[in-house]
Amino acid sequence: MNFDLTNLTINSYEDIKPYFDNLVEREISTKEETEQWIKDYDALQSFLSEDFARRYIHQSCHTKNEEYKKAYETFIKEVSPKIQEVEDLLNKKIIALPGLEELQQENSWYKIRLRGIQKSLEMYREENIPLFVELADKQKQYDEIAGDMSIEHDGKELTMQQAKKYLELSDRVIRKEVYDKMRTRREQDKETLDNLLSELIQLRTQIAKNAGYESFIEYQWDAFRRFDYTQQDVFDFHKGVKEHIVPLLQKIYEERSKKLGIDGIKPYDEDATEQWLEPLNPFETGDELLEKWTQAVWAVSSEFADNLRTMKEHGHFDLSSRPGKAPGGYNYPLAVSHYPFIFMNAAGVQQDVVTFVHEAGHAMHSFCIEEKGIPLNIFKDFPIEMAEVASMSMELMSMYEWDSFYSDPADKKRAQEQEIERVLEILPWVAIVDSFQYWLYKNPSHTVEERHAKFKELLDEYKPFIDRNEYEHVQHIRWQAQMHIYDFPLYYIEYGIAQLGAIGVWKNYIEDRQKALELYKTGLSLGSTKKLPELYEAAGVPFDFSPARIKELANFVWSEREKLLTQ
Repeated sequence: MNFDLTNLTINSYEDIKPYFDNLVEREISTKEETEQWIKDYDALQSFLSEDFARRYIHQSCHTKNEEYKKAYETFIKEVSPKIQEVEDLLNKKIIALPGLEELQQENSWYKIRLRGIQKSLEMYREENIPLFVELADKQKQYDEIAGDMSIEHDGKELTMQQAKKYLELSDRVIRKEVYDKMRTRREQDKETLDNLLSELIQLRTQIAKNAGYESFIEYQWDAFRRFDYTQQDVFDFHKGVKEHIVPLLQKIYEERSKKLGIDGIKPYDEDATEQWLEPLNPFETGDELLEKWTQAVWAVSSEFADNLRTMKEHGHFDLSSRPGKAPGGYNYPLAVSHYPFIFMNAAGVQQDVVTFVHEAGHAMHSFCIEEKGIPLNIFKDFPIEMAEVASMSMELMSMYEWDSFYSDPADKKRAQEQEIERVLEILPWVAIVDSFQYWLYKNPSHTVEERHAKFKELLDEYKPFIDRNEYEHVQHIRWQAQMHIYDFPLYYIEYGIAQLGAIGVWKNYIEDRQKALELYKTGLSLGSTKKLPELYEAAGVPFDFSPARIKELANFVWSEREKLLTQ
């Protein structure tokens, strides 16, 4: 059977059933036939991956488009469940393929891939298939609810992303006014979003129980293929952040309070500009953001700039915020066309620059793998913890080249200061979100009131430098704006692990720019052909997120901040 799927259109599972039937029924007796079977299965998986990716991209760019919603729902509700059923059969077949042992001996890539397949076999339960369909449908509800949120200010309708720009103003009265409008808008959906999360937790807990797990924590740990570190390692990360990062942020927020001339930082003061300065204004439109970043990244790597131009030629950007668009930002790899797609909600603030650079780092990851020439897509997947090193390292390496965004050196310096401080600020937030999710799924029968109390407790523990008086009622639902809690449960610690890796790459970059860049590209180019610690090693950094390593890197970041401030 010809596995060239170029002209195939999927309207129902019946359109792809002959290909799966062929794979299930094909007689395999030699190593060569095994290799061809693997290639054919890889081609089918790649096609399905991109088909779903495009449906996801369309519905997130246009949450109100009924045609896109229907196409996405058709795949989730009708196609995906049947694929899951047959994939279990194919996984069983893979394990028993003739010549597989020989292939593993010849190429260690197969060993790494097969441990994931073995875990899929252990986790598969037919009774979970309809629950996955229900989960996907409910997760989509979050995107629709969040995508509909907006406020009115100065006679204009603003998305929540656009409204955040006003929180950077030096005028505290306006900041508070806009923050209060955002708070009021979020509270309108407070109960709906609480109920939605409760339903998701119960569904996920049932899926884990069906598969024989104590809780969804252990289930998702295996689903994410966390083979190379333990839950205790994560708890040690929390401890290290509390001991070595929180005290530094306490100092930064005390300095910030003095600069702003206020007694304590309120939630609407966190991103405020000093009274005699204007907020940073790096760009106006999504097109301008892309053009300026292409100029900036050219100074880091002309190859990266060329990659962005290639993506632009293929129309693989949707950057500006607008009503009816899902929140957040992402880079989505496309397994067949090979040119990733970047989605975000830019509103013209410095954080948008960081978000775009972050997603562009993910995109460069895909390009590095393609340049390596890895033959099958099954070996091009990469661990999440390495994916985030790609993105976060790009932020830190590129900040020296932000002249295209800021012609005034003082503005560039302010942006760099914000970036360095943000490197520290993200770590407590990772610890909060990860600890919160751990508690949610270890205590799946908790009440909404207990949920809010737990989040307040974590905010007090990791962000004691924020004065939340008068705002406790909104701060304890701040987690509702974190898309990952709804759409990607327990996916967040990866950001903390990777941030430490990225700081290591940045440190290398300062010491020897060219060598660090080559190591970075090498680490990214390996896809999933090496274990996670080996990928970090190839990128020139240790796979270590212990309290001792956190202390070492915190001291380095602090010294770089001091160096910048005294320039």
